Amino acid sequence: MSLRRRMPPEARRSAILAAATELMAGHGWDTVTVSGIVDAAEISKGGFYHHFSSKDAVMEAVIRDLAASGLDSAVRALDTTEGDALKRFTAFLTAGLDWESARAETLDQIARIAAQRGNDPFFGRLQENAIEHLRPALVALVRAGAAEGTFSMSDAETGPAVDLLLHLLLSRWRTIAEARGHARAGAPDLARRIVADRLNAESALMARVLGLTEVQAASLAEGRTGYAGSLSAS
Repeated sequence: MSLRRRMPPEARRSAILAAATELMAGHGWDTVTVSGIVDAAEISKGGFYHHFSSKDAVMEAVIRDLAASGLDSAVRALDTTEGDALKRFTAFLTAGLDWESARAETLDQIARIAAQRGNDPFFGRLQENAIEHLRPALVALVRAGAAEGTFSMSDAETGPAVDLLLHLLLSRWRTIAEARGHARAGAPDLARRIVADRLNAESALMARVLGLTEVQAASLAEGRTGYAGSLSAS
């Protein structure tokens, strides 16, 4: 049995989530137990139940924290990238894909949980939170792009355009989950093709929504070509 550590409550909660995330990525959530989380985090069961009522409560917290981390990463790239609106939008998309690639195994397990019956309400709330978090930043970006002439649309079209962009981005996970399933089954080439086709279709639709020229559309698509290759290691 691991040596139990005494730590402040917030540090203990972080240790629980870190241990649960590592176990989920390595073994699958169905095999994770409270005892396994407690041992990996090197805390007592009393310390665990001070923060969470069950294993499922930990799972929800892990997913919420991961979702917040991914959203923050994408918005930070948007805010810190210099250049016109297209460069900033491409950085936003790339940051999201890089974040997903770095957490592939964990996100794979979350996709399996999302596909199980009865979990739709929870993941629906997560999607609503993502929209609430991302929409203001994207509306501001699209308006700035229209004002500088990078994007071609009227102010009245901005809201619907952003809604379409968000739908494309937030519905991608099912395709990624399917592709990773093929990669696990020993078909990485098929997995890469599925993801590449999805990203190419996304880029083409985004280009139409934003009113990009052919040159701009090619630049947007080129900035997203690396992600599919990450599936070779799945």
